[in-house]
Parts: sequence; structure tokens; C-alpha cells
Amino acid sequence: MVVDPPWQCPFVRRKKHQVGKTGPSYHTWPMDAVFAFFDRVLIPALACSAHIFVWCIDRNMWQVESFLRERLRFHCRLVWCKRNAFPLFGSVKRNHEYVLWFWKGKFIRPAGVSFGRSCFHGQPHARLHSAKPEAFYDMLDEAFQGLVKADVFARRKREGWYCWPVE
Repeated sequence: MVVDPPWQCPFVRRKKHQVGKTGPSYHTWPMDAVFAFFDRVLIPALACSAHIFVWCIDRNMWQVESFLRERLRFHCRLVWCKRNAFPLFGSVKRNHEYVLWFWKGKFIRPAGVSFGRSCFHGQPHARLHSAKPEAFYDMLDEAFQGLVKADVFARRKREGWYCWPVE
């Protein structure tokens, strides 16, 4: 299961000539609402053995990881190294996002060589806010062939996956 919660966080306003938006085009949730959704809906819905991949950013990674470590077994952090980020106030680029990998029940070993590294590259599917790279989904498709896959708060439909849209 992939989860990309609609985290509520402040966004930097950009000038009109800069590419990008000032924020998402969908409703965002405060952290306590996201955590309640995990407790009431997502974690109970997991099969007896399952992997869950949760997208987050620097700002909330430690809180999210701590919250989920109390409920699931932690495996590792994956890092998406983006190539499309703008420097914040002319300083260091925040050109990465994290995927926290947790599991429940018996560990289902990934197939193939996709998971030999903790970093992956790739452009987002589209220039939409919070669009994720095809490389990530391709990696999961290869590693967990034949298993049911779900994308919660999906930004788009994906063939072979159950998708619940963010809207």
C-alpha cells in the first residue's frame, strides 16, 4: 500500500514568472487528522501481511516515523532525489522526499533487484502538485508482482492498482 497523505503545511509563494503553484489544488489535512485516518481506516484495513510505503517531507518525517513505529514494523527510508526543485530563498535545494517503508505480519520479500538501493531518481508523472515519479511505482510493480497494490490519496489512476483519489 502506498500512502501519500495530503499533509497540511505552509507553502512558499512564488512569483508569477516562476514555475509551480503556491499550493495544492486539493483539500489538505492537519497531522492529527492524518494520524486518526491511519488508526481508524488504513492500519485496520491492511492484510495480515502487508507493506506500507508512506510519503513525507523533512518537516514531518520524524513525527510520522515515530507515530507509525508504534503501530507497524519499520523497514527503512527510501529517498526520491528530484531534479525539479527550486532553491528555498536562494539557499540549498530541497530536492528530495522520503518514503517510509513499514510492514505488518510476515515480511514479504521483494523480487528483482529494484530494492538494492535506498535512493531512486525520476521525474514526477506530471507537473501537478505532489505528483510522484513513475520510477517508484515501476519499482513496486517489479518487486511485488502478483500481489494486490493500493494507492491511497492517489494523484492519478494507475493500471493494476486500487486507487483512492486525494479529492
